[in-house]
Amino acid sequence: MRRLACFGVLASLGVAAACGGTPSDADESSGTSPEEENTGPAPDTADTVPEAGSGMTEVPVAVRAAPTEAPEVAGQAISEFGFDLFDQVRSDDGESNVIVSPASVSIALAMVEPGTNDLAQEQMRTLLRIDDPETFHASMNALEVDLESRTPAGFGGEGDPGEITIDIANAAFLQMGYPFEEDYLDTIGTNYGPVLREVDFEPDPDAVGREINDFVADATNDQITDLIADGTIAPETVLALVNALYLNASWLQTFDQDATTDAPFTLLDGSR
Repeated sequence: MRRLACFGVLASLGVAAACGGTPSDADESSGTSPEEENTGPAPDTADTVPEAGSGMTEVPVAVRAAPTEAPEVAGQAISEFGFDLFDQVRSDDGESNVIVSPASVSIALAMVEPGTNDLAQEQMRTLLRIDDPETFHASMNALEVDLESRTPAGFGGEGDPGEITIDIANAAFLQMGYPFEEDYLDTIGTNYGPVLREVDFEPDPDAVGREINDFVADATNDQITDLIADGTIAPETVLALVNALYLNASWLQTFDQDATTDAPFTLLDGSR
């Protein structure tokens, strides 16, 4: 049984302005206004990211912190968000099967939240069930670590009953020269450990889309290869946040093939 999920958020200039303002409003020497200058620790430049592809520049990323909060806060928030999400995307005609990954969507949107303010921040926190931002993001960090550690003891072979593989990959593709606040990058680096890469969306956004697809394909063992279609990304985009979640799990109790036979499957309307 294999589950694959991938979610991306593309931010235009207006949406992402909370991450640092427009270039013309920023202090030329630091990329931030004096009132917004980050006073926290700078990202650890010794922590490097995987080698970037053509046209991409590596960006120092803050060291991901060891979990300090329980994962239950994030787990409960994702569960509540997931029910609302499924209610919005499910088919009303009863003809389609719908599978969603609320974890992927929540993680991607959670990486947006530290860069919002005013009404956008209020709406984002309501949507994601964020009461205490610091606790929420630290709990999301703990949840990702907890999920990736869930390999049952006693099962080591490929396809053994109960075997689970969970890989979570986050990435932030940043517009070159855009004045993102250091504390924003620190927050997502500390709690989500994303790959941070600088790109230039304006001349060829489709090329960036293909770079994102390469990242997603690598993160999902080539199961998802075309997340971003040509024409999806606008030239004025300044930020693309991506989450890929790969789950490969065998059945805890496997079926005896000799005791399994084909039979009609009855739908809700009585048809077979």
